[in-house]
Amino acid sequence: MDRYHNYTLDDFLQDDAFIQGVLLSDAEQERQLNQWLQHHPEKRMLVQQARELILRFRFAEEDVPPDFDIRLKQRIDTTIASDGEFTSVRQLQRRPVWIRVAAIAASLIAGTALLWNWLSDTRTIITTPYGETRSVWLPDSTEVILNAHSTLRYNKEWSARHREVWIDGEAFLKVKPVNTSGQGPAGFIVHTNGMEVSVLGTEFNVRSTDNTTVMLQSGKVRVTVPGVHDPFVLQPNDYLHYNKQTKNWTRKQVDPQLHTAWMRHQFIFEHQSLEEVCMYLQNYYGTPFVIRNSNMKKIQISGTIELQEEEDVMSTLSGILSTDVKKENNQIIIQKK
Repeated sequence: MDRYHNYTLDDFLQDDAFIQGVLLSDAEQERQLNQWLQHHPEKRMLVQQARELILRFRFAEEDVPPDFDIRLKQRIDTTIASDGEFTSVRQLQRRPVWIRVAAIAASLIAGTALLWNWLSDTRTIITTPYGETRSVWLPDSTEVILNAHSTLRYNKEWSARHREVWIDGEAFLKVKPVNTSGQGPAGFIVHTNGMEVSVLGTEFNVRSTDNTTVMLQSGKVRVTVPGVHDPFVLQPNDYLHYNKQTKNWTRKQVDPQLHTAWMRHQFIFEHQSLEEVCMYLQNYYGTPFVIRNSNMKKIQISGTIELQEEEDVMSTLSGILSTDVKKENNQIIIQKK
């Protein structure tokens, strides 16, 4: 990823590997990119802008209308021009962004025609910035509480019978039971990182980063990864951890308060490695955490951190670790005294 060092926004939008990784929610690319951003924090905002622009597309398998390519280019050019920070993309004499992204997506689907729809026309997209949470009510009165640095997407043409949302990051859902006339309760599906969580009326937490976890607080959910494992049916207090790279599952009973503490602006951890704790905080605040002493990364620690100001987090970590925690060059540095 050293090539990213001198990248502009347009360079990211012209990079086939970067585009494909974003479209496929590639966990390995995300891990490598986060490692690279630890050493180049000045590029974090640029990478986020590129990802958000790419994710404004969606694709579906439909017949392609005769004027598809013309209308597609007009929509993408208009949207790029409407965002001040993206205006310069149109003026660069390189392969147009709309062609590049559409071509990459077309290569990911075989056997049918590909139709691109502009997300601003078909889906509602809600994104939380670093360090902030947000509550969202869907058209059926389901409440979705988004953690920091997370995205919720759902179709503007909401179907009461087939309810579905797409989540990147972490969210807690309070799904409203809905009965459709004469057809019984309506289903509700959450799509996240290649996994599907099917529910009726329930409350659960879902987190999708390198790995995906589902924690059920009440009700019942069915978790499916097509082609990988038979569906899991979770009961209250069940916690399911799925590693997308190894295809390994872990299921256990947990205290729900530990996994929903973020809604109270807390991070509670029990016997977790310092490296895991730092990765969580980095994803929440958007500031790289650097552990200077490699032998400290696997230290198991427990505690509670109030998710408030970074200075408070640094002070709490310093107290837990009995070591120095300071901020230098937009990075939080942890090193032995």
